[in-house]
Amino acid sequence: MKQETIELSNGKLSKSRIKQYEDDGFLFPINILKCNEALNLRSELEDIEEKYSKIKLPKPLNSYKRGPANAVIPLVANLAKDDRILDVVECIIGSNILVWAAEFFIKEKKTDNIVGMHQDLTYWCMGETSGQVTAWLALSDSNKN
Repeated sequence: MKQETIELSNGKLSKSRIKQYEDDGFLFPINILKCNEALNLRSELEDIEEKYSKIKLPKPLNSYKRGPANAVIPLVANLAKDDRILDVVECIIGSNILVWAAEFFIKEKKTDNIVGMHQDLTYWCMGETSGQVTAWLALSDSNKN
């Protein structure tokens, strides 16, 4: 079953989509990047992985791709500051936005790795506060297979 893509108007969510988010606690899929942009970003990530896999780093390479990757990988910082993403977030929480962390959460194809539904807030150790959202951005297609 393919999910209907949410359309934006001048980069903004409609009032009905904001209400849907408030009611359901999530909203997807929203096209932010053009296909070629996502492919180029994925290629850039793969280039970073290739380059740094050959260098002795203080920690395993994968630890740098997790939060806060935006502090050490400019590609991630640039994505976290992308106005197209922040405009959608602003529709939900307002203009006072702080990016706590940005990271790559990579699930390679044909692996047994599963991440079930969960509340991200549980893992942030910030207590229960309002006005927090997680924006996920896919750099490749995904499906149940």
